[in-house]
Amino acid sequence: MARQAVYRNTCWSMMGFNMRAGMKAWLAAVSSAAFSIAVTTPAWASCEASDLWGADDFPTPEVASTVDRLHFLAPQSAETPNCPSLSEECRLPAYLVAGDEVLITEFGSEGLACAHYISATGKVSSGWLDKSKLAAYGDDFVAFDSPEAYGEWVNALYDSTITISPSAEGEGAYVLVEGDASRGPPSYNMGAFSGPAYMSDNNRLAGYEDDHYGGEEPASAPRTPMDSCRIRFRFAGHYLHVDDNNLCGGHGVTFSGVYAKTQP
Repeated sequence: MARQAVYRNTCWSMMGFNMRAGMKAWLAAVSSAAFSIAVTTPAWASCEASDLWGADDFPTPEVASTVDRLHFLAPQSAETPNCPSLSEECRLPAYLVAGDEVLITEFGSEGLACAHYISATGKVSSGWLDKSKLAAYGDDFVAFDSPEAYGEWVNALYDSTITISPSAEGEGAYVLVEGDASRGPPSYNMGAFSGPAYMSDNNRLAGYEDDHYGGEEPASAPRTPMDSCRIRFRFAGHYLHVDDNNLCGGHGVTFSGVYAKTQP
C-alpha cells in the first residue's frame, strides 16, 4: 500500500499509567465516519511506543480524507502544563496526512486518542491526536494469501525483520516466512526462523513452529511440550501483528510487536 505520510521522526512519552479498559466499547461505537468514545483514561496518561505489543488487538483508523495535516500534541511537562489538549499551544511540528493509518492504544479526555504511526523503515511516531479527525478504517485482519502481505516487514523498536512469501504453486495451506532479530548492547543476542506458517481462520491467521501450528491461539499460550520457537502472524493491511513464545533466540530476543511493510 503506497504511503503518503509526512511526519517527523518523533516519539513522545508521558508520565502516568497505561490502561486498555473500555477498548471493546470503543470499537463498538465506531461509525463509518467518526468515533464516539467514552472517556476512561485521563489525557495525561502514558502514550508510548512500547504499548505496541503484537499479542494485542489495536483499532487501525486512518486520518480522515478531509484533513490536510493532523498534528501530534505535546505531552504535559513543565513547559506545557496544560497539555495535551486541542489548544493551539499544544500543537507539535510533527503531523500525519489524510489516509495515514494509525494504531490506537489508548483514548483519553479532551477528545484525544493515543496513536502510533509506523513508517516504511519501521520507525514509530507516538503521541496524542484529535480523535475527531480519524475515520473508521476497520480493525479486521485480512487474508495472508494476498500480494499485499508478501514482502519484507520491519520493526525498528526491536531491530527485527520478517519476510512473507507465497507458498509453492498449488499449496495454499501456508505461506513461507523467515525472520531475523537482535538485541543489544551491552550484550548482543540474535534469533532467526525460516519455514512454513500454516494458515487458519479463513487464512486470516498464520503460525510458525517446528510442528503444525495455524495461529489459532497466541504463541505464548501454554503448550506441552513447549521447547521450540512458536510465532503467530496477523495481517491488518498496513500493519503486521506478531507475537512469539520467547523461545526464538537468545536471552531477551523476541519477534513480538507491530511491523510495517518496507517500500521497494
